Amino acid sequence: MMNVIETDRMVLRPIEESDAPELFAIYSVPENVKFMGQGSASIEELRSHISRHIAQHQSVGLGLSAAILKRNRTIVGRAGLFYSTIDGVDEVELAYLIDRNHWGHGYGTEASLAIMDHAIRELDLKRIVAVIHPLNTSSLRVADKCGFIYERSLPNYKDFGNVGLYAA
Repeated sequence: MMNVIETDRMVLRPIEESDAPELFAIYSVPENVKFMGQGSASIEELRSHISRHIAQHQSVGLGLSAAILKRNRTIVGRAGLFYSTIDGVDEVELAYLIDRNHWGHGYGTEASLAIMDHAIRELDLKRIVAVIHPLNTSSLRVADKCGFIYERSLPNYKDFGNVGLYAA
């Protein structure tokens, strides 16, 4: 089960419904969600999405975590693992999003590496995937640092468009 994970600079704890206003502010910046597909239309809709992630976390031990800076307790984004069906195959997908005001500090890599380490050591996962738009160079760098390798193209994936499937 994914619990609280600490890194040098962050606390990654399971996402809570009370995180919705801060996360909605992050999701409301077009640059932040440029490669994510369609986001939530309202804080209430986001709360509903968070509730589903909480239920998945409680039932299968996977879910999204709020990425919180230790120094000032600010939520700078979210990262985590969830089940995703890709071309009819159930996969465990790593997803991460860091607010643009905090880009360039390595938070996405730090959070992703910590979650990957937890997934391998504590959850005994043998395969984790990431779905990344080819123009999302920042996420491609994070994936590379986390050991992901390109497998194939996924044309018209959900509402993300044409993306690449990477696996570690």
